[in-house]
Amino acid sequence: MLMVHESGMWGIVTLNLKPDAPRVMAESRYPVTEIGIAKMFFTALAIWEQEKAISPTTVEVTISLREPLGTMACEVVQVTHTQRLDGLKFHQTRLFFDKETSLPVQVEQYDWPKQAGAKPRLVEQYTYTDIKTNAGLTDADFDPHNSDYRFSVSRSR
Repeated sequence: MLMVHESGMWGIVTLNLKPDAPRVMAESRYPVTEIGIAKMFFTALAIWEQEKAISPTTVEVTISLREPLGTMACEVVQVTHTQRLDGLKFHQTRLFFDKETSLPVQVEQYDWPKQAGAKPRLVEQYTYTDIKTNAGLTDADFDPHNSDYRFSVSRSR
């Protein structure tokens, strides 16, 4: 469950919402339980494994060793399907790895081009920047009774 409160006058009320509740998903493609660096990486791998089973001969894989992402130097693994087949979710996926940390920091998913020779349309992009590992979080940072969060009496939805 998510404990949330809105800004402004409604901020005095705390709601308990399921991660996939319509109100939570109104502006998201995936629930919060499906985000994060590890999820991004393993989801891309799972999609590639499924797609490899569909048609391993109609896929191109390239690796760019130097591609900038903001101020980060990245290595990029790009998987492109040359033929549209049932079961292929994306035409192209680009997964960026920070050269300094080796962490996956961005994924781009492209739909199939509308016509031959056209550029594919970006449909998903998830980026992680300014990553701090071992940030020193404590149990209090995850405690809904932490007074810094100003949660009030909650309601479930």
